[in-house]
Amino acid sequence: MNDITWLDVFKMLVPITVVIIAGFLALLRMRENVRLDAKLKWKEEFRNRIIEFTNTAMNLEDKAFWLDVNNEENNVKESKIYIDVSHKLHTIYFAIEMMLDLEDFRTEVLRANYRLIIDQAYEEVSKIGKEEKENNIDEFYETAKEIYDDSKYINYLVR
Repeated sequence: MNDITWLDVFKMLVPITVVIIAGFLALLRMRENVRLDAKLKWKEEFRNRIIEFTNTAMNLEDKAFWLDVNNEENNVKESKIYIDVSHKLHTIYFAIEMMLDLEDFRTEVLRANYRLIIDQAYEEVSKIGKEEKENNIDEFYETAKEIYDDSKYINYLVR
């Protein structure tokens, strides 16, 4: 037992310590990669939903405009398409809302713009200009883009 010196003990402990530290660092890196993957997946899904929402909102307004200008409420085919687009818009919006932090003020801005877009699509086109409607869609898109670029917000959501 006297043959073992402190230098020998140190030589045995150094590799074990290095392996433990390397394992711990690898675990931390792996956790960070999982978190980064979740963040990238959230951003991609959010971006796709926003694009789909804005396209559907424009389509809904076009259908509302067509129905109003032609004054053909009896046209079952166009009315059905309008209703289908309206349902799709609601579905996309609620999917977006499920991805958001409900306590953030920007979520409320999106919600308010969504209500304006829906209300304006149902109103007569003569009362509200198409430019004003597009401004609400643009504002919805800009707010969503701000959320998309806010890493602190996203990090909060993908903890």
